Amino acid sequence: MRTAPLTGPRGRVRAYGRRRPVPRRRETPRALETEELPGIVAQYGKAARNALRAGFDGVELHVANGYLIDEFLQDNANQRADRYGGSVPNRTRLLLEVIEELIRVVGADRVGVRISPSSTFQDMADSQPQELFVRPAVAAYRRSRQISGHRGPFE
Repeated sequence: MRTAPLTGPRGRVRAYGRRRPVPRRRETPRALETEELPGIVAQYGKAARNALRAGFDGVELHVANGYLIDEFLQDNANQRADRYGGSVPNRTRLLLEVIEELIRVVGADRVGVRISPSSTFQDMADSQPQELFVRPAVAAYRRSRQISGHRGPFE
């Protein structure tokens, strides 16, 4: 079976013998405005609802590898001067808001959070990793137990 190259001359993509132009989006990355963040949190909730509608048992929030929430958490990426930057409590704010939304939408027993405290993938790093990653873990655990009524070792 002969396969065609994925990219061809002049930025075109070959797919099943047809040529399609490659979209050329070249937006300069920018920091999200503080006013945009409630909408971002709502999008996580919508995604969780969609996952349940699609038949998934629950959702897992990926907070690692330089993805959006990881960029808010780690001080080498988070250069914000608002309530989402600076101190560890401020930098964990978006994570905890998203966890709250997911718990509200799908229930505490259907939410998982993946963190990678020692990962430097995508050049992520933090000057206070122990404080940074313990705080949201304990806060998320406590909040999930408040909602579900279960008690555990952090009470």
